[in-house]
Amino acid sequence: MKYYLGYYEKEFTPIKDDGISTEIFDLANFTTQFSDEQELNTYLFNKGLIPRIDINLFYLIEKGRKNARKYSRIKSAKKIYMSESKKFFSLSYLRDELLDNCKDYNFLIFLCSQYFQKYGLISQASKYISHFQNADELYAFMMPFAKLALSSKTKEKLNGALNYYQTTDYFSGNVFADKIDAFLQSCTNNLEDSVSIFLYLRKYINHPQIKEINCLIQLLRASFDNGEVGSDFIDSRRLASELYDTIVYDYDYQKKRYKTSNGRRKIKGRECFDLATIIESYNYQKYLEYINDLAKYVETEEESEPDEEYLEESDFERLGTSSEEQGFYLRYNS
Repeated sequence: MKYYLGYYEKEFTPIKDDGISTEIFDLANFTTQFSDEQELNTYLFNKGLIPRIDINLFYLIEKGRKNARKYSRIKSAKKIYMSESKKFFSLSYLRDELLDNCKDYNFLIFLCSQYFQKYGLISQASKYISHFQNADELYAFMMPFAKLALSSKTKEKLNGALNYYQTTDYFSGNVFADKIDAFLQSCTNNLEDSVSIFLYLRKYINHPQIKEINCLIQLLRASFDNGEVGSDFIDSRRLASELYDTIVYDYDYQKKRYKTSNGRRKIKGRECFDLATIIESYNYQKYLEYINDLAKYVETEEESEPDEEYLEESDFERLGTSSEEQGFYLRYNS
């Protein structure tokens, strides 16, 4: 599989140049040499590789037969990664991030939600619920969901559906199904809810055993224990290391060993790229939350400070006295 930097004009067009790798992880390391897209575009334009200096760039994947190649945008890449994101495309950094955050519940929820979506597991869970044609059976199946730890918004959607079934005088199967769909959409929009729903439903749906998914679920369960000492913490680091190896390196399940190239383990470039984009996205969200919290703190501090009022001599005169008589000595700017 080949990957390219490219642009869109009626169709996606790849930029083909001997100096630009067609391996996606290496391609990201190429773009992170530049400080911003303007610098990258200037470089490409000066080499005659793009038609306009202000054109938008994308990471593209090549598909199709040899004489009928087609190119499409890589969905996991929300942007072109520049020098500020360079560290995320270092394998050692990615490994450290997994090991350092192997007990961080929020980090693991984010990672699980992204990988569940990547393998289509969230949509499979939703489809399983949607397959019920009988409203009575659907209601009976949905009742236990009320015991799950879900966000208040998602619980509201669920309760709305269940209450409609229980209390409405003019029941409509279509309306009930729409309310269930609203519940599922709310689950999808919330990272923690989407993970909770899949973990609950995975015993009902058929999906292939995926080693990194199993590692992630075990890590998430281990994170419920907040202590960072003892065997649980050691297991978490072991699982995080196993998760890293599973994602990054190409394993031969028939020979039961990792594939090698030039004496080194062969890496799966696309998987490395996706892991980098996921961890970059998580860190970027944390940064935005920090900036937002900082802005709220500054705003609160400003509101809590009383407005300063300065007395003038005329204020004392209106009261039939003077500043000197009252023991005040006013300072005037010269």
